[in-house]
Amino acid sequence: MILATEAYDPDAPEGSKPRGSDYISGKDLRWIALILVVLAALGYPIYNHMREDSQRTICKRNLSAISKAVIGYAEVYDGRYPPLYVEGDNQTPYLDKGKPIVWASTVSAYMSSYGTFTCPAASKEEATHIHTQTKDGPGEADLTYGMYGPLATRPEQEVARPESTVLVTETANMGARKTFAPVDFQNSKSEVVPFNGFLVGWDNSNFTWDEKTKYVTHLAFYDTADGVFEDDKTPARHGRTIMCLYADGSLGRLVPSNAMVTNDGGGGLSGLWASR
Repeated sequence: MILATEAYDPDAPEGSKPRGSDYISGKDLRWIALILVVLAALGYPIYNHMREDSQRTICKRNLSAISKAVIGYAEVYDGRYPPLYVEGDNQTPYLDKGKPIVWASTVSAYMSSYGTFTCPAASKEEATHIHTQTKDGPGEADLTYGMYGPLATRPEQEVARPESTVLVTETANMGARKTFAPVDFQNSKSEVVPFNGFLVGWDNSNFTWDEKTKYVTHLAFYDTADGVFEDDKTPARHGRTIMCLYADGSLGRLVPSNAMVTNDGGGGLSGLWASR
C-alpha cells in the first residue's frame, strides 16, 4: 500500500489536483525540526544565564537572612557569634539521631522565612544535614554554607577588620565534587564522622593553624582536591566564584585564589581569613 503525502478531497471535480497545501509534507517537517533545533540551541545559553542569575540572587538572599539571624543571636548572647558545633567524642561533631548540631542550628531560630541554609546551585551531595530549631519546633535542613572557625563564639567587637574578614561562605561536605577537604573528623576509634562542610578550617587542621598552613578548606571550588586553585580554570558553585558573608554583615564574592591564607608574622592570620 502506498501512502500519499497529499490529501484526497472528495468534493473536488474529477481530474483536479489534490489539496496538498492543507497538510504538512515530510520536507516541511524536516525544516520545522531544524528550526526548532536551532532555536533551542540559541535559547539554551539565555535560559542557562537566567537560571544562574536566579541562583545567585537566592544565594545572596540566603546569606542576608543568615546575617540577620547571626545578629539576632548576638543580641541575646553578649554580642558573640554562635559556637561552631556541639562537640562529641575526640572533638568530633556530636550526632543527635545521625545529624550534627552546628552554628546554623543555633541561629536557625532567628532565620526569617525568606531565607534558607541551602544554595539552589549546590548539589545534594554537597549539603551537610543538620538539626534546626524553628518557631514550629525542631526541624532539619541541608546546609551548604560554612562558618570560619576562629570567629566562633568571638565577640563582634573583637574582630579587627569585620568588613574584610569572612564569617560565612559557600562550602561542600566531605570533599563533594572534588572540593579541597584534606582533614576529616575522627573519633577515638579512628572512625570518620561524615560531616565537615559546616566549617571553614585549614589544610593541616580543623582546629588550629601554624606557619605551615597554606589554605582554608571545604570551599565550594570544584576539582581542587589536589590543592590547586586557579582563578581562570577552577569551576565554582557560581561560575568561577562563590558568595560570602563578612563579619560586619556585608556580602561579597570569593575567587579560587582567595582560598590561600596569609600569616601575619605574629602567630596569626591576616586578610580574608584573619584570626583576630
